[in-house]
Amino acid sequence: MRTALESATLGGMIRRLLPEDLDELNRWYAAHGAGPVPGRTVPEFGLIVPDVAAGHLYRTDSDIALIDGLVTNPEASSATRHEALTGIVGGLLAEARRTGCARVLAFTKHDTIRRRAMDLHGARDLGAFSLFGVEF
Repeated sequence: MRTALESATLGGMIRRLLPEDLDELNRWYAAHGAGPVPGRTVPEFGLIVPDVAAGHLYRTDSDIALIDGLVTNPEASSATRHEALTGIVGGLLAEARRTGCARVLAFTKHDTIRRRAMDLHGARDLGAFSLFGVEF
């Protein structure tokens, strides 16, 4: 049986995100009605299945990490996006574990992503929160 990461390789295509991938990700964000992500906000570690999906792992100065920036190419098939996201999240969790994180958190407003996290990755729903920020 293939692992989640092996499944989403889609023929070996899962790889680390590179700075030059940001234009592709921002096209996907725009297609979903979101604004562009400035390069300075992208963390060191992320994974991508080119032409399909990507995600990021934000590490903190504690043993907690955050999975964020999950985005898909809306032109890819639903099944391909699902397979890619499963592998990307599995890979991000593996990296968090490898680097000593004791807990990984994620925020979503999409019920499908919440259910997938619980069903496929053993996540617990910690309840509803308001996300707010201050820009400098």
